[in-house]
Amino acid sequence: MKRLFVVVTIIFVILVGIFQHSRNLDSDINYERFNLVTPGVLRTPDERFNNIKDYPFSPNYLTIGDTRIHYLDEGPKDGKIIYLLHGEPAWSYLFRKMIPRLQQQGTGL
Repeated sequence: MKRLFVVVTIIFVILVGIFQHSRNLDSDINYERFNLVTPGVLRTPDERFNNIKDYPFSPNYLTIGDTRIHYLDEGPKDGKIIYLLHGEPAWSYLFRKMIPRLQQQGTGL
């Protein structure tokens, strides 16, 4: 009985794997629907960032190839520069409380 259970479990896992693989073969991706810029790159629409609480910063963009990268440029232009880099899946909102304090110290970001 134990052996039968193991065999049935293995067959089930293989069938699930085949099913998942077949679902991922469809290369007909609607880039507009998922807001894909290029395969593997998602972009959140700009209007989603309007009126966010505690986030008064203006967007800046840099384009490398066909990928647009957002960055913040805050503080005095002649101040000491600090580069803040968030990880995935975070974004610059993570630094919203730090930026004003660094600006008060004359730091450019």
